Amino acid sequence: MSERDGDNSNLVPIRHRLQFRVLLLVLAMVVVTVGTSNLMLERLIESQLEETLARETVRIGGHLADEFRQPLEHRNPTALRDRLDAVAIDSAVAFVQVEDRFGASLSQHVNNEDLYQHYLKRFGEHEQAALTQSLPTLLNYAPAPEARVLRTPIFSSTGAAGGADLLGHVTFAFIDPVHRATVQRMRALVIGVVCVACLISVPITALLMRRLTRPLRRIMRAVTMLASGERLPHLPLRRNDELGLLARSVLETAGTLAQARSELLRANESLEQQVDERTAALNAANHRLELEIETKNEFLRTVSHDLSAPLRNIAGMTTMLQRRFGDSLPEEARHRLERIAANVELESSMLDDLLELSRIRTRPGECEPVDLHELVAGIIQALEHELGERGIECGIETTLPTVHVERNLARQVFLNLIDNAAKYMGQRPTRRITISHALEKRTLHVSVADTGPGIAASDQQRVFQVFRRGSEAGTTGVPGRGIGLASVRAVVEHWGGEITLQSEVGVGSTFKVSIPASRIVSADLGSPANRSAA
Repeated sequence: MSERDGDNSNLVPIRHRLQFRVLLLVLAMVVVTVGTSNLMLERLIESQLEETLARETVRIGGHLADEFRQPLEHRNPTALRDRLDAVAIDSAVAFVQVEDRFGASLSQHVNNEDLYQHYLKRFGEHEQAALTQSLPTLLNYAPAPEARVLRTPIFSSTGAAGGADLLGHVTFAFIDPVHRATVQRMRALVIGVVCVACLISVPITALLMRRLTRPLRRIMRAVTMLASGERLPHLPLRRNDELGLLARSVLETAGTLAQARSELLRANESLEQQVDERTAALNAANHRLELEIETKNEFLRTVSHDLSAPLRNIAGMTTMLQRRFGDSLPEEARHRLERIAANVELESSMLDDLLELSRIRTRPGECEPVDLHELVAGIIQALEHELGERGIECGIETTLPTVHVERNLARQVFLNLIDNAAKYMGQRPTRRITISHALEKRTLHVSVADTGPGIAASDQQRVFQVFRRGSEAGTTGVPGRGIGLASVRAVVEHWGGEITLQSEVGVGSTFKVSIPASRIVSADLGSPANRSAA
């Protein structure tokens, strides 16, 4: 069941569930109210009919007692029989029975055998003596409510007040022919009134509910169209009651929301266009950056390769001059040749480092599961002699996990960190390097801590730059070109992590390598490792 209301260009089907429920409720109320009222009226009329039936039965019983008094006084059975037949001619009399004073039947006439048999079963001869002897006794007949049975005493003609004797009893059943017809008409009238009330109330209620719920239907249409993104039509309302005011408020709110939605859609379209433009610009910038990085790396490889050949030639000629003319050259010339050879060797090493750093970023290698505990333990064992000569204790505090990285790069990272800590240990009274790890916020942190002289805050960022070293005391005379920590940072960033430094002058430094937890193959957090020392 649906309705199409309002603008034909924006039709929205609406189900009349509320109207149907109210219609059923009103119909039930009408049926209950009218039916109850008519049933009460029917019961009242039945009560009046029963009272009338009882009075009429008692009146007829008194008349019959007068009729049968004389035959009983004169003991004339023939006259009793004649009068009994005369009375029984009336169809309203079901049966008549005359009894003597002891309850024995003298004569009877039966027009309704069922009613008479019911009387005999209910009131046999041994029970009739228990009935009132001097007063009429009115009995109901359950199978036929329109019938009454009366047993009335018959006294002698001197009257009961003068001490007359009881002659007998007359028992008769009276059937009111009007009673049943009246009750049937009343019931038919009740059914008819209920049907007429329903027929009148249903269309009136439907019409009223349609009119009353029109604002609700318009609210439903506005909300449905707003949810589907359709344009709201003009939905006029001329009602000024509570529902009309509510509907106008909702429709105004829906119109405001529809307008805001349209503006939001336009803003989204503009924003999407801006995002597309900026994404395109960003992609272009990324492409240019990738080209620049590739160009820079190619430039580094080319320059390193092209500079290596002249340097090798310079080194070869310097060596040849030293061997052929070394003894005949002046001291100053020999010294200058030695300086040239040293500078050539230094420049060649720096070019090799640049090439290695470029290879780390462009051709890192193949990843595989690497047991960091085994790897770091092997590095400590390889440096055992050097660490022992310097009196440095080096150990692993916790069992390091297995990660999915390049084995050669992982070895380079931790070899540089441990070697760097050992080289810059200086003459500290406590000489210890500790490797540990922790898993925090989906990130693996592997720490290399030392008890060296520490690094000043102004130098903590420059130590990761190429060919840069700390400027504090303790670096003088320490071999190195400032490429190790730069290569460590390049490797860790290639893994998707970062390297950080925490240091305090005079206390020591801690280099923390952070690797995404997604690279962890297996880990045994919290398990202490056997401490390796050198």
